[in-house]
Amino acid sequence: MAWETTKDGENEKIYYVDNDDPIKKSLVFDVDKINQKIIFYPKPGSFFLKEISLSGFSDVPDEILKSGTLRGGLLYFLNDRFATKKVLSFEISNHEKSSIKQTAKGKKVVFSFSDTETLVRKLGSIYYEAKIERGEYVDAFLYNTYPGNFLKSDVIKAARNKTRRLLKNLESDTIDQLKSSEAQRVVDYFVELVEKKSTQQKFFNLAKLKIDEVSLDGVINKIKLYISNNSVENDWSNFLIENLFVVDSKYTYAIPEINLTLGGSRRVDFGLIDSDGYLDIFEIKRPNTKIFEKSPDHGNYYWHKNAVQAIVQAEKYLHSANRKGAQLVEDLQRERGVEIPFKIIKPRAFLIMGTSKQFTNKNMADDFQVLRRSQKNIEIILYDDFLKKLENQKNKVFLVSNSERK
Repeated sequence: MAWETTKDGENEKIYYVDNDDPIKKSLVFDVDKINQKIIFYPKPGSFFLKEISLSGFSDVPDEILKSGTLRGGLLYFLNDRFATKKVLSFEISNHEKSSIKQTAKGKKVVFSFSDTETLVRKLGSIYYEAKIERGEYVDAFLYNTYPGNFLKSDVIKAARNKTRRLLKNLESDTIDQLKSSEAQRVVDYFVELVEKKSTQQKFFNLAKLKIDEVSLDGVINKIKLYISNNSVENDWSNFLIENLFVVDSKYTYAIPEINLTLGGSRRVDFGLIDSDGYLDIFEIKRPNTKIFEKSPDHGNYYWHKNAVQAIVQAEKYLHSANRKGAQLVEDLQRERGVEIPFKIIKPRAFLIMGTSKQFTNKNMADDFQVLRRSQKNIEIILYDDFLKKLENQKNKVFLVSNSERK
C-alpha cells in the first residue's frame, strides 16, 4: 500500500495510491488544520455514506486507517447498524457527546471520539482473545489426540484462561435477558460446581444461605402484597402450594384440590405430604375473613359465623379423610395417574384465615388464643403467622450468614 500527501498551506489531502497502477489514486482524507476539520472518505463500498466528518482534529487519529476504514472492523459494524436508519450525515467528534438529531431531511449522527476509542479497543481485545481461544482449542485437541507429544501444561493454561473469560462475562446486565432454559443451565452448572468442589464447605454454606435469604425475601414480599390486595382463595392456594416448602421444609409433595367425597362435590383446597409420608390438609379463606363477634352479655368474644362455617367445613374434611383412608389414597393415585407414596393416619387440618389487624384490643387477642387452642383437630393460622414465621426465619438466616463470613 502507498499513500500520497499534497499540501496547500495548512490544508492537506491524503490519497490512497494503487501499487499496481500508481496513476489510480483515491482521496481518503481532506484535512483542514486551521479549523480542525477532516473529511474522511471511506473505502468504496464499505460505508453507506460517501464521507464522514471528523471535528476537533488537525491530524488523522490512529483509530482511522489510511486505507479508508476504522481499526477493529468498527466501520463494518457502524455501516451494518446505521445503513437502514435514514442517516443524512455522520460525524466523529472530539468535543461532543454521541447523539442522533432528527431533521426534516434525515438524521444527523454524532459519534464521540471517546466512544470510538472504546469500541476500537474492545473490538481489538475481542479479536485478540478469540485468536488465543482458537489456539487453546487446537492445543487441547492435539494433547488429547496425541498424548505424550504435547504438553499438559498448555491444556491447564487453556482451562485457566477459559475460567478467566467465564468470570469476566458474568455481568449482572445479562441476568434479565436470561431465558428459562438458560437460567436452568446456570443452575445445573452451579449444582455440578457444588458436587465437584464439596470440600469448600464454607463457601457453599454462604451460597446456600444467600439463596435462602433471596427466596425468603421473595415469599415475604408476595405475602405482603397478597394480604394488602385481599387476594382470593385460589390465588392463595396456588401461591402456598408453591411456597409452603420454603415455610416448612418437612413437606415433600403437594396435592391440589383433594376430592374428599365419592360424589366429587367436596374438595379441600390442597394437601401436603410430609417427609414421613403422612398427609396434612389445608383449607384457605381470605385475609379479610371475619374471625370474631362480641358477646353482648359478658364482653367476651366468640367465633364469627364466617369463621364457624370455615371450622365446620375443615372438621368435615378431616372426618371424610379419616373415613375414606386407604380408599382416598387409591382415588388420588388413580385420578393423578401416578404413584403417590403417602398414608392417611390421623391427618391434621390447617385452616388459614384472617389477620391480627382485626384484634383491636388485648382481650380479643387473648380470646383468640383460647379459642384457637380449644380446637383439638384443627390448627387455625392467621396470615400474619406466615409472615412472622418467615421474617424470623430470615433473621436467623441473616445471623448465621454473618457468622459464616467471620
